[in-house]
This record gives sequence, C-alpha cells and structure tokens, in this order.
Amino acid sequence: MITSLRRFLFLLVPLSILSTTYLYFYPTFHRCGFPLPSDSTRPAPFRLLALGDPQLEGDSSLPDPDEALFPSLGNLWQDLLASGSASQGLLVIQHCLSGFFLSDIPRTLRSNRKRLDLLGNDYYLAHIYQTLQWALEPTHVTVLGDLLGSQWISDKEFERRGWRYWNRVFKDGLRVDDEITAGIHVGTLSQEGVWKRRIINVAGNHDVGYAGDLTRERLQRFERVFGRANWETRFVLPNKGPDHDISALPALRIVVLNSLNLDTPAVDPELQTDTYKYINSIITASRPVEDQTSATILLTHVPLHKAKGVCVDGPWFDFYDEDEGGGLKEQNHLSYNAGKGILEGIYGMSGNPHAPYGGLGRNGIILTGHDHEGCDVYHHLPADSEPESRRWSAEKRNASREDCDSAIPGIREITVRSMMGEFGGNAGLLSAWFDEEHQRWRQFHAQIQAQVLPTSMSSTITADQWDQRKEEILRLYIDEGWTLKPIKRKFECPDFHPTKVPSPDQLQRVPISHQAEEMEAEKAQAEAPTSSKYGWLFLMHDRSTSIGLELYGGRVTDA
Repeated sequence: MITSLRRFLFLLVPLSILSTTYLYFYPTFHRCGFPLPSDSTRPAPFRLLALGDPQLEGDSSLPDPDEALFPSLGNLWQDLLASGSASQGLLVIQHCLSGFFLSDIPRTLRSNRKRLDLLGNDYYLAHIYQTLQWALEPTHVTVLGDLLGSQWISDKEFERRGWRYWNRVFKDGLRVDDEITAGIHVGTLSQEGVWKRRIINVAGNHDVGYAGDLTRERLQRFERVFGRANWETRFVLPNKGPDHDISALPALRIVVLNSLNLDTPAVDPELQTDTYKYINSIITASRPVEDQTSATILLTHVPLHKAKGVCVDGPWFDFYDEDEGGGLKEQNHLSYNAGKGILEGIYGMSGNPHAPYGGLGRNGIILTGHDHEGCDVYHHLPADSEPESRRWSAEKRNASREDCDSAIPGIREITVRSMMGEFGGNAGLLSAWFDEEHQRWRQFHAQIQAQVLPTSMSSTITADQWDQRKEEILRLYIDEGWTLKPIKRKFECPDFHPTKVPSPDQLQRVPISHQAEEMEAEKAQAEAPTSSKYGWLFLMHDRSTSIGLELYGGRVTDA
C-alpha cells in the first residue's frame, strides 16, 4: 500500500509542478509579448492590455435565496398532524422523503456547484489579469464592456458584482478618478506609472443596456462603480526642453465612448443627445486633420457596421414591441450611419480628395468588444468608385493590402475576443510608439490566449430534441438571414443548450454529421464523417470573407 502511494506521488508531484509552472508562465511558453517598435529592442512607451467581455454572473443564475433550503420538508409536521391515520402519515412521510431525495438534494447540489463555478470563474479571470500584468508589464489596461452579465439585475446585485470585480477579478486595480475623466486630462507617457493599475472601463450592453433600455439610473450606477462612460485623456511624449509647448508635442489620445445609444429609438432621448454632444466635443477639441503627430485610440463596445460574413456576428437589429416602448432592444453592430459618423467625425476621413489632408483623416485605431469571437478588419472607402459617392466598406484586415491602400481613407478596427474561458481566456496587446523619422504614431496589435478548452463541448442533445429544431434553425439561418446569436437565443432552453466552438483551430477535433455536407462542407477545412452518432448543426459564412466556421448544437445520443 505504502509502495503504491509512493509511486503515485512520484508521478503526481512532478506533474503538479510542471502544470503550476505552465499556469503562471504561459505567456512565456507561448512567446507572447507586446509588439516592439521597429528596429528597437526597447518596449513601446504605450502598451495597452485590452480585455473583452468578462460578463460576471451572479444571483440571477442561482436559486431564489428566499426559498426554503429543503422545501419538500417544509410542511412535514403540519401534514403529519393533519393525517387521519397511521397509513396516511406513512404516505405523507414517503412523499416528503421522495421530494427531499429526488428534488431538494439535487437542487442544493446544483446550487452549490454553481456558486463554486462563479467563484472559480472570478479567480480564473483574475489569474489572466494578474499573470499578464506581471509577465508583460502593460502601461495601461482597458476592459471593453460587458463587465457584468446582465443590465436587468437589481441595484443590490449590481453592487455585489461590482465588489467582486474590484476585489477579486481586478484586485489592486483602480477606478479612474472623476477628476481625471471630468475634463481632458493630459499626462506624460514616461511619468504615468499609476495608469498600470487604473482600469479603463467601457460601458457594455450588459452593463447599461441598449438604447431601448439605457436609462439614466442604469448609467449612473455604472458610472458610480466603474467610472464615467464618456471621457478622453491624452498622453504626450516627454518634454524635450523648457521651451516646448506641450500642446505641440506628439500626443496619443484615448477616447472612451458609450456607443450603446448612438442608434434609435432610444428610451431616453436626452441621454442620446448627451452622447452626440460628447462626440461633437471630441471633434472640436481635435488637432487639425493634417497634424499626424497626434493619434486617436477609440475604446468602445459595439463594433462598427460591416457586411454579413466579415466577422462571426453579422448585422442584426431587434426592437421592442410598440406596447413595450418600441425602443432598440438589441444590435450586433452600429448602424452604417452611426459608424460613418465615427469614421468621418472623430477621425475626419472623407471621400472628397480636396478635403483637408486629402480626406485621409487622422491617425489611429479602434478597439471594440461585444462579438465574443473577436475580429480584425480594415474600414476603407473603395478606390474603384467615384470618390465622393463611395460607401464605407469593411473587410478582413490584410497588412500588405492596408499598406498598399495608404492613399485612400481607412482605419483598422480590432474587436477583442472575449476573456471568458469558453473563448480561450483571450487578451489583446496593443503597442504604440512615435516614429521620429516619419513624424507619426505607429500601432501594432497581438493577442494571447490562456488555452482553456470549453466544457460545453461535451454537452449532449438527444436525437428527438435535434430533429424537432434543426429544420426551423436552418430555415431561419438560410431563408430569412438570421445571424447565429439570435438563433441561439431563440432556441436555448434547459434541455437544448447550443454552444459555439470557440476558435476555428479546434474544428479538427469536432465530429460533423451529414448536415455539414448538405451545407457545402467541401469548403470546410475539417473532416465531415457521416456517422449518425453525431448531429452537429453546421453553419458557415461565405468563405471569401469569413474568419472561419461555426458549429451549433451538441453531440447527438440515441433517444
């Protein structure tokens, strides 16, 4: 017995040491780091750690705390007293014990498992943040919206999740002071070490709601706990001498924008007006378009408009019924006009070649969240049409194409993949530095994943459940053009829980049924076995523009 235990420990201890080492040094093992300036081994002066959509859950996913712990036993004594005979009393006891063992105990176990799951998830997200802070030494940190999992939670639950956010997930992180966000703060990059601890929080739809349910009360509680939703700050390079005017030094501009009420209808038009006034103030306070010594990094939640198939989430809008106010209920992207306003307003780009700086606009980059899968696109005005009648277009970013198209208006937008475990514990790394030779800012982006595979891949769905839904899902997706997120929401229920494969590189591990062949599986870069044991619903965008494939459903078992 002792010998067997020694052998077991002999194997377990080295494995534990190796696993723990990897867990804390995974950025090193994956050789991840902030991009370095060209022809330099010194780190960039601005290094932004960008995290997307942590979505902390809470009591809405737990049983009602006011309910009895074991409700089946709640009336046992009263029912026994009311029973007329010993046989009836035995039936009462049998009924109560049956409910206790078959209902109450499993319910309690599920509840405790969920509480443990929430605790583990908090520390999982905290591990990502703390490890990357220590290993990569960012100068700034942002969370690109959906800090919490629901805008509908009570104020008490909001405060509870806010406490978890600041005391578990981002422990030692600091809320950006109202004194900084109230005006245009100007700092020096080399002297702003405190920003490493400040968390630049962006408002997401699960924090404050979409335009149709974004009320002043929801916005105020978000700003009280996490910081102002609309604000900007600027960082300049170190002053080179006493005669330098700080306003003339190369500057990096950080603009935080609440994009949730840019589109209509809005439940609070005054709040929407405030957002547009803020955008106008950004434009007014900008340096001239010709001044390329300034660059703007826009941090917002909802991605800009792009055609279906460019990213995982295609264009999608949903609205409340008239009796519910008729407001905007949900959206995947900003509308074309809202996105155009950002590109042509904040960045000053134009299809008119006679506009200032030839219409090329201000230097910068856009970081967004919302689409959990992430995306990297280039917004531009196509060169093969009349200059003043061109419409903005977005396509998967190609660095060489972007360099070749530097003579046309365009800008890069990075939708940062979610940091949730289901999506690999992702983080975005953005470096920016000033190119002295060309007198302009350069920005480069990389990403890192904690490499955690989703547990949802093992979920099961019976063949009957699959057959009842697959035709309707296919009809909505193919015939009516629904995107996958609303399809998932429509059909999700306790016995049918569709999930997304978190990244295309895992497709080789996933069995695909004949459903794939019916939907052009020959285009896929994964095998498609025809065994009836597997019933994955296979949905695919246009391969010419898509970042990859999507799988919905679960492994089908015999009913």
